[in-house]
Amino acid sequence: MRMWHYACRISLGLLLLGLPATAQEPAAPVQADPGALPAGEVYLFAHAAPATADEAARALEVFEASPARVLILTPLPGAALGAEFGALASKPVLLAGRPCTQQEGGCVVAHTEGPDSFLALAEDRGGGIDGDAYLTRRGARASRWSIAAVRHYEPLEQPRLDLVLLRDDPVDVLLVGASSLLSTGPDAKSPFGSTLVFGPQAPEAGSVRLFEVSDSGVSPYIPKEPAPEDAPADATAKNPSTP
Repeated sequence: MRMWHYACRISLGLLLLGLPATAQEPAAPVQADPGALPAGEVYLFAHAAPATADEAARALEVFEASPARVLILTPLPGAALGAEFGALASKPVLLAGRPCTQQEGGCVVAHTEGPDSFLALAEDRGGGIDGDAYLTRRGARASRWSIAAVRHYEPLEQPRLDLVLLRDDPVDVLLVGASSLLSTGPDAKSPFGSTLVFGPQAPEAGSVRLFEVSDSGVSPYIPKEPAPEDAPADATAKNPSTP
């Protein structure tokens, strides 16, 4: 009876999302590895929302030269990047917003960085990617932090995706290329709960925005100011010509 009860609960959850009860697990679900990073270790990842292919190439160059471990791209429509973009990079590059249908499969690109999970969602082209999003999000529940990325987000525009990512089991961070939530600045909060919504950095400030990940959470990276050097006790000792 207990097993039957759990099976009914799972089937009901799938039906509420409009998914068949026989939905299959993705071939390679996200598997968190809490032991991959020692407790307290901090790392950076990068986010960019290029408007053109040239801007995307520049963002990739900046990322390769930076200490960031992962680059998440949420390109605007004018960038027209293919799924192979960044394939030759020396570090992981996740591309959100590429055209995809459920029939094609692989509409959610998942990456595990230590104990954290990254999910880059494709742009739904009528086939419904909610099933992939649900199953991949479920596989990332054991992560320290879960970070999802979409090209464009508007509340209630895709109700089932809202349910999967922001309401039923909300991710910790949603990276977006554009959203009305960012009308007053690059940072906002989900209207449904605790998820933090981060947009791209202002163009005049650079093409790539860095984020810091630690046990405390995920936040925009603020470089530390170098400590000022101590002034010499005797200024004349530095300049023998001083009378």
